[in-house]
Amino acid sequence: MTIQFKKVAILGVGLLGGSLGLNILQKKMAKEVVGFGRQAANLKLAKKKGLITHIAKTPEEAILGADLILLAAPVKSIAIYLKQIAALASKGTLVMDVGSTKSYIVKQAAELTKKKIVFVGAHPMAGLEKSGAAAAVETLYEGSRCLICFLPQTPAAIKKKVTIFWKQMGSQVIEVSAVKHDRLLGFTSHLPQMVSYALMSVVGDFVTGGDIKKFSGNGFKDMTRLAGSPGSMWLDICETNRENLILALNELRSKIDWMSHLLKANKWRELGDFFNQVSVQKVKVSK
Repeated sequence: MTIQFKKVAILGVGLLGGSLGLNILQKKMAKEVVGFGRQAANLKLAKKKGLITHIAKTPEEAILGADLILLAAPVKSIAIYLKQIAALASKGTLVMDVGSTKSYIVKQAAELTKKKIVFVGAHPMAGLEKSGAAAAVETLYEGSRCLICFLPQTPAAIKKKVTIFWKQMGSQVIEVSAVKHDRLLGFTSHLPQMVSYALMSVVGDFVTGGDIKKFSGNGFKDMTRLAGSPGSMWLDICETNRENLILALNELRSKIDWMSHLLKANKWRELGDFFNQVSVQKVKVSK
Protein backbone atom coordinates (compact mmCIF):
# COMPACT_ATOMS: atom_id res chain seq x y z
CA MET A 1 0.00 0.00 0.00
CA THR A 2 1.37 3.39 -1.03
CA ILE A 3 0.32 6.56 0.77
CA GLN A 4 -0.54 9.46 -1.53
CA PHE A 5 -0.84 13.17 -0.74
CA LYS A 6 -1.99 16.09 -2.90
CA LYS A 7 0.34 18.67 -1.35
CA VAL A 8 3.03 18.22 1.27
CA ALA A 9 4.37 21.22 3.20
CA ILE A 10 7.72 20.95 4.94
CA LEU A 11 8.53 23.70 7.43
CA GLY A 12 12.25 23.39 8.03
CA VAL A 13 14.04 21.89 5.04
CA GLY A 14 17.24 20.68 6.71
CA LEU A 15 18.69 17.23 7.26
CA LEU A 16 15.46 15.62 8.50
CA GLY A 17 12.91 17.64 6.55
CA GLY A 18 14.93 17.61 3.35
CA SER A 19 15.47 13.85 3.54
CA LEU A 20 11.71 13.37 3.99
CA GLY A 21 10.97 15.56 0.98
CA LEU A 22 13.45 13.65 -1.16
CA ASN A 23 11.91 10.32 -0.17
CA ILE A 24 8.35 11.54 -0.76
CA LEU A 25 9.21 12.71 -4.28
CA GLN A 26 11.36 9.73 -5.23
CA LYS A 27 8.74 7.27 -3.98
CA LYS A 28 6.03 9.28 -5.79
CA MET A 29 4.00 9.82 -2.61
CA ALA A 30 3.20 13.39 -3.75
CA LYS A 31 3.82 15.53 -6.84
CA GLU A 32 3.98 18.81 -4.93
CA VAL A 33 6.30 19.30 -1.94
CA VAL A 34 6.50 22.89 -0.77
CA GLY A 35 9.30 24.01 1.53
CA PHE A 36 9.58 26.95 3.88
CA GLY A 37 12.53 27.99 6.02
CA ARG A 38 14.46 30.95 7.38
CA GLN A 39 17.39 30.80 4.95
CA ALA A 40 16.75 31.52 1.27
CA ALA A 41 20.05 29.95 0.16
CA ASN A 42 19.19 26.70 1.94
CA LEU A 43 15.77 26.57 0.26
CA LYS A 44 17.29 27.21 -3.19
CA LEU A 45 19.73 24.35 -2.59
CA ALA A 46 16.86 22.12 -1.44
CA LYS A 47 14.97 22.75 -4.67
CA LYS A 48 18.10 22.23 -6.74
CA LYS A 49 18.72 18.87 -5.02
CA GLY A 50 15.14 17.76 -5.61
CA LEU A 51 14.14 17.80 -1.93
CA ILE A 52 11.17 20.07 -2.69
CA THR A 53 9.31 21.18 -5.82
CA HIS A 54 8.37 24.70 -4.71
CA ILE A 55 9.64 27.36 -2.29
CA ALA A 56 7.09 29.17 -0.14
CA LYS A 57 7.79 32.77 0.81
CA THR A 58 5.71 32.50 3.99
CA PRO A 59 4.52 29.70 6.29
CA GLU A 60 0.96 30.56 5.27
CA GLU A 61 1.75 29.93 1.61
CA ALA A 62 3.19 26.54 2.47
CA ILE A 63 0.35 25.51 4.78
CA LEU A 64 -2.66 26.48 2.66
CA GLY A 65 -4.06 23.49 0.76
CA ALA A 66 -1.58 20.99 2.19
CA ASP A 67 -3.00 17.64 3.32
CA LEU A 68 0.30 16.69 5.01
CA ILE A 69 2.36 19.19 6.99
CA LEU A 70 5.77 18.11 8.27
CA LEU A 71 7.43 20.20 10.97
CA ALA A 72 11.19 19.71 10.92
CA ALA A 73 12.35 22.91 12.60
CA PRO A 74 13.84 23.36 16.10
CA VAL A 75 11.36 22.46 18.85
CA LYS A 76 10.33 25.99 19.86
CA SER A 77 9.92 27.02 16.22
CA ILE A 78 7.59 24.05 15.79
CA ALA A 79 5.40 25.49 18.56
CA ILE A 80 5.13 28.77 16.63
CA TYR A 81 4.21 26.95 13.43
CA LEU A 82 1.51 24.97 15.25
CA LYS A 83 -0.35 28.20 16.05
CA GLN A 84 -0.26 29.24 12.40
CA ILE A 85 -1.41 25.79 11.29
CA ALA A 86 -4.34 25.89 13.72
CA ALA A 87 -5.53 29.10 12.09
CA LEU A 88 -5.00 28.08 8.45
CA ALA A 89 -5.08 24.31 7.91
CA SER A 90 -8.21 22.51 6.77
CA LYS A 91 -10.12 20.00 8.87
CA GLY A 92 -8.59 16.53 8.57
CA THR A 93 -5.10 17.76 7.59
CA LEU A 94 -2.38 15.48 8.94
CA VAL A 95 0.38 17.30 10.84
CA MET A 96 3.54 15.53 12.01
CA ASP A 97 6.60 16.92 13.72
CA VAL A 98 10.03 15.28 13.91
CA GLY A 99 11.25 17.08 17.03
CA SER A 100 13.49 15.49 19.66
CA THR A 101 11.18 16.25 22.59
CA LYS A 102 7.52 15.34 22.60
CA SER A 103 5.59 16.44 25.73
CA TYR A 104 6.06 20.15 25.01
CA ILE A 105 5.04 19.79 21.37
CA VAL A 106 2.03 17.56 22.10
CA LYS A 107 0.81 20.14 24.62
CA GLN A 108 1.22 22.94 22.07
CA ALA A 109 -0.70 20.87 19.49
CA ALA A 110 -3.87 20.79 21.60
CA GLU A 111 -5.40 23.62 19.57
CA LEU A 112 -5.05 21.56 16.39
CA THR A 113 -7.12 18.70 17.74
CA LYS A 114 -9.88 21.12 18.83
CA LYS A 115 -10.20 22.15 15.18
CA LYS A 116 -10.21 18.56 13.91
CA ILE A 117 -6.70 18.85 12.50
CA VAL A 118 -4.92 15.54 13.09
CA PHE A 119 -1.61 15.76 14.94
CA VAL A 120 0.95 12.97 15.42
CA GLY A 121 4.24 13.42 17.23
CA ALA A 122 7.14 11.59 15.58
CA HIS A 123 10.83 11.31 16.43
CA PRO A 124 12.89 9.50 13.80
CA MET A 125 16.13 8.32 15.43
CA ALA A 126 18.18 9.16 12.37
CA GLY A 127 19.81 12.48 13.12
CA LEU A 128 23.44 13.35 12.40
CA GLU A 129 25.70 16.12 13.63
CA LYS A 130 25.38 17.63 10.13
CA SER A 131 22.60 20.08 9.28
CA GLY A 132 20.94 21.87 6.38
CA ALA A 133 19.65 20.79 2.99
CA ALA A 134 23.20 19.93 1.92
CA ALA A 135 23.20 17.03 4.40
CA ALA A 136 19.86 15.53 3.27
CA VAL A 137 20.01 12.03 1.76
CA GLU A 138 17.39 9.53 0.60
CA THR A 139 18.87 6.75 2.79
CA LEU A 140 18.78 8.70 6.07
CA TYR A 141 15.82 6.79 7.52
CA GLU A 142 16.64 3.32 6.22
CA GLY A 143 17.08 0.88 9.10
CA SER A 144 16.26 3.55 11.69
CA ARG A 145 13.63 3.52 14.44
CA CYS A 146 10.87 6.12 14.49
CA LEU A 147 9.25 6.79 17.87
CA ILE A 148 5.59 7.71 17.42
CA CYS A 149 3.44 9.48 20.01
CA PHE A 150 -0.18 8.98 19.00
CA LEU A 151 -2.78 10.92 20.96
CA PRO A 152 -5.53 9.01 22.80
CA GLN A 153 -8.08 10.24 20.24
CA THR A 154 -5.99 9.37 17.14
CA PRO A 155 -8.22 7.34 14.78
CA ALA A 156 -7.09 3.83 13.87
CA ALA A 157 -7.02 4.79 10.18
CA ILE A 158 -4.54 7.59 10.90
CA LYS A 159 -2.36 5.27 12.99
CA LYS A 160 -2.22 2.87 10.06
CA LYS A 161 -1.48 5.67 7.59
CA VAL A 162 1.34 7.10 9.71
CA THR A 163 2.83 3.66 10.30
CA ILE A 164 2.86 2.94 6.56
CA PHE A 165 4.38 6.37 5.88
CA TRP A 166 7.37 5.72 8.14
CA LYS A 167 7.79 2.17 6.90
CA GLN A 168 8.00 3.61 3.38
CA MET A 169 10.80 5.84 4.70
CA GLY A 170 12.57 2.66 5.79
CA SER A 171 11.91 3.04 9.53
CA GLN A 172 10.71 0.65 12.21
CA VAL A 173 7.80 2.25 14.09
CA ILE A 174 7.72 2.14 17.90
CA GLU A 175 4.72 3.60 19.75
CA VAL A 176 5.43 5.42 23.01
CA SER A 177 3.76 8.06 25.17
CA ALA A 178 5.17 11.59 25.06
CA VAL A 179 6.03 11.47 28.78
CA LYS A 180 7.89 8.17 28.51
CA HIS A 181 9.65 9.35 25.35
CA ASP A 182 11.08 12.42 27.05
CA ARG A 183 12.13 10.53 30.18
CA LEU A 184 13.99 7.83 28.24
CA LEU A 185 15.50 10.14 25.62
CA GLY A 186 16.71 12.43 28.40
CA PHE A 187 19.12 9.62 29.33
CA THR A 188 19.83 7.90 26.00
CA SER A 189 20.06 10.92 23.67
CA HIS A 190 20.07 14.28 25.44
CA LEU A 191 22.55 13.30 28.17
CA PRO A 192 25.15 11.98 25.66
CA GLN A 193 24.87 15.29 23.79
CA MET A 194 25.62 17.26 26.96
CA VAL A 195 28.54 14.94 27.76
CA SER A 196 29.97 15.49 24.29
CA TYR A 197 29.77 19.28 24.64
CA ALA A 198 31.34 19.14 28.12
CA LEU A 199 34.14 16.79 27.07
CA MET A 200 35.07 18.93 24.07
CA SER A 201 35.09 22.02 26.28
CA VAL A 202 37.28 20.45 28.98
CA VAL A 203 39.81 19.08 26.50
CA GLY A 204 39.83 22.39 24.63
CA ASP A 205 40.66 24.22 27.86
CA PHE A 206 43.74 22.08 28.53
CA VAL A 207 44.94 20.92 25.09
CA THR A 208 45.64 23.11 22.05
CA GLY A 209 43.83 22.43 18.79
CA GLY A 210 46.97 21.15 17.09
CA ASP A 211 47.75 18.75 19.92
CA ILE A 212 44.17 17.47 19.99
CA LYS A 213 44.63 16.30 16.39
CA LYS A 214 48.05 14.79 17.11
CA PHE A 215 47.24 13.07 20.38
CA SER A 216 43.68 11.79 19.98
CA GLY A 217 42.31 8.66 18.35
CA ASN A 218 38.98 7.25 17.31
CA GLY A 219 37.74 7.12 20.91
CA PHE A 220 37.97 10.89 21.28
CA LYS A 221 36.41 11.42 17.85
CA ASP A 222 33.51 9.11 18.74
CA MET A 223 32.93 10.81 22.08
CA THR A 224 33.00 14.36 20.70
CA ARG A 225 31.25 13.80 17.36
CA LEU A 226 27.96 15.08 18.79
CA ALA A 227 29.60 18.35 19.87
CA GLY A 228 29.48 19.40 16.22
CA SER A 229 25.66 19.57 16.33
CA PRO A 230 23.92 22.97 15.98
CA GLY A 231 23.70 24.66 19.38
CA SER A 232 20.38 26.40 18.62
CA MET A 233 18.63 23.07 18.09
CA TRP A 234 19.98 21.63 21.33
CA LEU A 235 19.13 24.71 23.35
CA ASP A 236 15.46 24.15 22.47
CA ILE A 237 15.73 20.48 23.45
CA CYS A 238 17.31 21.38 26.80
CA GLU A 239 14.59 23.93 27.55
CA THR A 240 11.71 21.63 26.63
CA ASN A 241 13.07 18.55 28.44
CA ARG A 242 14.66 20.43 31.33
CA GLU A 243 13.54 18.29 34.27
CA ASN A 244 14.53 14.98 32.73
CA LEU A 245 17.90 16.36 31.65
CA ILE A 246 18.63 17.79 35.11
CA LEU A 247 17.91 14.37 36.60
CA ALA A 248 20.19 12.67 34.08
CA LEU A 249 23.03 15.16 34.62
CA ASN A 250 22.75 14.86 38.40
CA GLU A 251 22.96 11.06 38.17
CA LEU A 252 26.00 11.33 35.90
CA ARG A 253 27.66 13.83 38.26
CA SER A 254 27.11 11.43 41.15
CA LYS A 255 28.72 8.58 39.21
CA ILE A 256 31.71 10.72 38.19
CA ASP A 257 32.19 11.90 41.78
CA TRP A 258 32.13 8.27 42.95
CA MET A 259 34.79 7.27 40.39
CA SER A 260 36.91 10.23 41.45
CA HIS A 261 36.62 9.05 45.07
CA LEU A 262 37.80 5.55 44.11
CA LEU A 263 40.82 7.03 42.33
CA LYS A 264 41.75 9.23 45.29
CA ALA A 265 41.38 6.30 47.70
CA ASN A 266 43.39 3.87 45.50
CA LYS A 267 40.41 1.49 45.43
CA TRP A 268 41.48 -0.22 42.23
CA ARG A 269 39.56 -3.44 42.80
CA GLU A 270 36.24 -1.58 43.20
CA LEU A 271 37.00 0.52 40.13
CA GLY A 272 37.90 -2.58 38.11
CA ASP A 273 34.73 -4.36 39.22
CA PHE A 274 32.72 -1.32 38.13
CA PHE A 275 34.40 -1.27 34.70
CA ASN A 276 33.68 -4.99 34.22
CA GLN A 277 30.05 -4.62 35.29
CA VAL A 278 29.42 -1.78 32.83
CA SER A 279 31.28 -3.66 30.08
CA VAL A 280 28.92 -6.63 30.53
CA GLN A 281 25.92 -4.26 30.39
CA LYS A 282 27.21 -2.78 27.14
CA VAL A 283 27.68 -6.23 25.58
CA LYS A 284 24.11 -7.20 26.48
CA VAL A 285 22.67 -4.00 25.00
CA SER A 286 24.75 -4.39 21.82
CA LYS A 287 23.43 -7.89 21.05
